[in-house]
Amino acid sequence: MSIPVGQQSKMNVPSTPQNDAVELASVTVSSRLPEFLCDQPRLWFVQSDAVLGPQKHSDDAKFNLIVSKLNKNIIKQVSDILLNPPETKKYETLKARLLTVYEESETSKFQKLCQDL
Repeated sequence: MSIPVGQQSKMNVPSTPQNDAVELASVTVSSRLPEFLCDQPRLWFVQSDAVLGPQKHSDDAKFNLIVSKLNKNIIKQVSDILLNPPETKKYETLKARLLTVYEESETSKFQKLCQDL
């Protein structure tokens, strides 16, 4: 008899009030995070950090929550990190890459401002 995928993880971890609370907290946090905003990555991280901060999630948990909010095109930009994450500071590494890729440079902002004049 095969066990549905969603049920397998529940069978491996005994249900305790603490485990149930951690799982519920992760679901709640995930539902409060919007999809990643390519046009406003720094503001998106400000919002995400405001949601994640009080929860005291581990580096792995924050990394996984952020990955869950990335669409197909964004995942392509960070696929090397996702396929081979660093041992430590996974969240910070992913955050730095996303900001590098999607944040507009100061030069680009200046050029855009000059064009608008």
